[in-house]
Amino acid sequence: MKKNSTLSRLLLFVCMIALFIAGKHCTSSVKEANRQKYFKEVDEAFAQLEHAESTSSAKESDTWDYEEKLMEVVEQVSKKLPQKVDDVSLWDSYTIDEDALIYHYIIDDTKVDMSKLDIAEVKENMLNDYKKHYKEMVISIEGCIATNRCIRYRYSGETTMREFEYSLSPAELQSIRP
Repeated sequence: MKKNSTLSRLLLFVCMIALFIAGKHCTSSVKEANRQKYFKEVDEAFAQLEHAESTSSAKESDTWDYEEKLMEVVEQVSKKLPQKVDDVSLWDSYTIDEDALIYHYIIDDTKVDMSKLDIAEVKENMLNDYKKHYKEMVISIEGCIATNRCIRYRYSGETTMREFEYSLSPAELQSIRP
């Protein structure tokens, strides 16, 4: 699999995650035009990532160095953030630390009651989505398993600063392998 398509698939899947979370809690006032505009911006970001990767003089290896690969993906994706997902969600940051690959979103909590979000339900839905899109997410999933990191999602309320967070552990990630 080519490096540029892997980065593109990762970014697309992350966008789908944000849209899933936001869409589940949005009213019908979310317009398709806003989603199309957002996807156009994401497509432009993909094109820039692919161009950067295709012009890179770095030698590709047959084996993935997951630590390096995760850092590279985080660096590339972070250049495009913050990114408005829809009328309630802003993808604010994408970071990595010793124990987690972290997706951070800011939620307009005047439109979404974050106290009513069910962490167990959201986590189960995300595991199912990761299983369904395993091929697109193989670098993140296998990278986190190989480096013993979880994948963490953090949502902060824009006005209340209320936090909603959950993690997918390396063991949970292993359980979704095909």
